Amino acid sequence: MKTVQISTFKAECLSLLDEVSRTKERLTVTRHGKPLVIINPVENQKPRKGFGIAKGKIKIQGDIVEPALGLSEWEVLS
Repeated sequence: MKTVQISTFKAECLSLLDEVSRTKERLTVTRHGKPLVIINPVENQKPRKGFGIAKGKIKIQGDIVEPALGLSEWEVLS
C-alpha cells in the first residue's frame, strides 16, 4: 500500500487517483504522519442494463397514443 502526505495528494490528486485505478493498489493519505484517509480502488462493477430492462415485465393494455378521455370530456376545452 502506497502512502503519501496530504500536501502531495493535493498537488497530484488526479494522477494518484489514476494510479490507484490502474494498479488496483490502495493509497493512504497522511497528515503529520498519521493516516487520514485510505483510498480503495473500485472493485469490478457490473455494467448497468439500459434499454430493454423491463422487457416482459410490463403489459400494455389499450391504445397508448390516444388520450384517455375524449376531447368532449375535458373541462378546459369547454
